[in-house]
Amino acid sequence: MEILFGDIDMQILDEIELMKRYAKKASKFCMYISWDDEWKGKDGPDSFFLFEDLILAAPYLKKYEKTVMALNSSRLVLIFNTEEEMEYRFNQTVGEDGPTILNNYDGIVRVYALTCSNEGELWSENT
Repeated sequence: MEILFGDIDMQILDEIELMKRYAKKASKFCMYISWDDEWKGKDGPDSFFLFEDLILAAPYLKKYEKTVMALNSSRLVLIFNTEEEMEYRFNQTVGEDGPTILNNYDGIVRVYALTCSNEGELWSENT
């Protein structure tokens, strides 16, 4: 989306568009992930999940636990050198579809994942 403020041109890009542009420019494979910070369920409407639950739904985040916690964000873009690395992580990510072929976690946390080719094209999502 392009917006004109007086005589200043600028673009406003969401995270997905930024990922697509980066993937194409850097010729890297990317995966956008996001999760809810709050879960309405067994512990009431204002209950918060534990970080351990997130690690179970997206186990590859364990290695970067301190970084993810420091970022204090529930939306990340992961960057990969190969399609195989990206697909492996995608298949470990438990989204609304529930357990995957590489991850049998079936707890309260669900992580949305959307993959992007090194040409900036959106591929798979776990809905």
